[in-house]
Amino acid sequence: MFTGLGVWLHKRAVAKAISRYGWTATLVREPSGRPFAYTTGFQHTLSAPEIYVAGVPPQVANGIFWTAFDEMKAGRLVLTDGLRQAGLIEGQDCIWRCVHASQIIPDNFATCLWWREHTTGRCDDVAAYQLVWPDAEHGLFPWEPGCDAETRLGQRPLWSPHDPEDPDRWLNASPSELAAFHPQTTPQTTGAGTPQ
Repeated sequence: MFTGLGVWLHKRAVAKAISRYGWTATLVREPSGRPFAYTTGFQHTLSAPEIYVAGVPPQVANGIFWTAFDEMKAGRLVLTDGLRQAGLIEGQDCIWRCVHASQIIPDNFATCLWWREHTTGRCDDVAAYQLVWPDAEHGLFPWEPGCDAETRLGQRPLWSPHDPEDPDRWLNASPSELAAFHPQTTPQTTGAGTPQ
């Protein structure tokens, strides 16, 4: 990610942003070209999980993070696995998924892990949720048969165990195999700013 002076400057910027705003965002573009972003500071400032979103432009990710931070701070948003939420991405309901502990790794959360270790002396207690969005044409989520390939490709399933041998295994999954990625809970619905 960074080396030498760049690492020091990045860490300094992270500390300054968290001190000023309560959190910061890390925006990443994978070698494949897929973008993702995650927060650092929600757990430190709010005792709430960090947030990860993939496949959306940086300004959309930043808006999602600000809305979620404000809602959590006000006590109007408590993340649960399978929670359906409107108002975060225009015209779409999204679903929050709890990130599997095996996915809290530097490839996905480098800045967050560094910050947690820097401030608490440990990084094995980081918690996070992934915001998952549906395809635009059918409103299908990546774990649902018929969801378009671009939507599925843009969102790695961090809610399932990490598989270093095949991290994109779900891209060619059959409908029966997709069931393993489906939320195990019945989704509740909340609008941005609406209590559950």
